[in-house]
Amino acid sequence: MSHLLTKFGARDRAQLVIVAYETGLVTPGIADPDPRAPDADPRPPGRAVS
Repeated sequence: MSHLLTKFGARDRAQLVIVAYETGLVTPGIADPDPRAPDADPRPPGRAVS
């Protein structure tokens, strides 16, 4: 973590998140559901239901 902070000139993890968004490393949106969650859809994404 300290290497990343130094490399990007950030003072904390929050600033690293900002850098990630500004550089396009991550994009805002809805996160994928946790497949281990009890209410997760067991069907693979993109498959038609017959």
